[in-house]
Amino acid sequence: MFNCSIEKSLKYDCIEIFIPVNCVYNDILVLISHGSGGVGSAEYVTADFFLKQGYTVGINNYFSKHNIKELYWTYDPPHHPSDEYDVSFLEMFTNVDFPDYKIIHIGFSLGGSFGLFNANCFVKNYNFYPGILGITSKLAESDYSNSTTFLAGNDNWCNDAYYNFEQIALSPPKTILFNDAYHGFMIPNKNRPIYIAKYDFPKRIMKDYQFAQLKPNHCELAKKYSFTMTNILLQSNEKCSTIALELISKELDEYINNIS
Repeated sequence: MFNCSIEKSLKYDCIEIFIPVNCVYNDILVLISHGSGGVGSAEYVTADFFLKQGYTVGINNYFSKHNIKELYWTYDPPHHPSDEYDVSFLEMFTNVDFPDYKIIHIGFSLGGSFGLFNANCFVKNYNFYPGILGITSKLAESDYSNSTTFLAGNDNWCNDAYYNFEQIALSPPKTILFNDAYHGFMIPNKNRPIYIAKYDFPKRIMKDYQFAQLKPNHCELAKKYSFTMTNILLQSNEKCSTIALELISKELDEYINNIS
């Protein structure tokens, strides 16, 4: 799983925590939140990168409490099943108990939305191509001075909704755009199209009760929101991945020097 030695691992709520043999930052946790595909290679490669630097790393499997392995975001029978879960995204994002560390959060796609929703729980918050499902007053009014968003210039799935959020947010995150990258560029050895339902969620601030009704359930979403079936390309980009991880590493070094 990892190319470095792990002293021990432990489970805290839905978070699997790995402590490296060469741990040098006992009070800092790099917490990684997965996207719609669940925990996979992007999360493990990122975890390995920071474990090698002596950081304790947690992998946040926020799907696990709800018996979800992955989300398909599609209605394409018989090729793919549609999502038919009853749990709300709000519950998924808020029903996580964070351990007592200074938390550096890294989120991918839907995990990026998790990061934005919980930004005030983290000392640093890095989110890659976040999938914005809807904008609540909490999202619009939060202080994102601790947050950085990495976008892919060729992402035809999540960028439009994110730019709308950026316009509405009172204090939006810093944004770094990789012009030549595609959605999922942090996933190693990935180069394939996927057929997804792109829902027309409201561009305005939603009422809290409206957001609380959003679930990974195609039938329910399709009753409330129009959608188009769209091919998007998931494509790795090692150069962009390396630049992003090295930038985060540099900022963490600066953060640690400032608090030492």
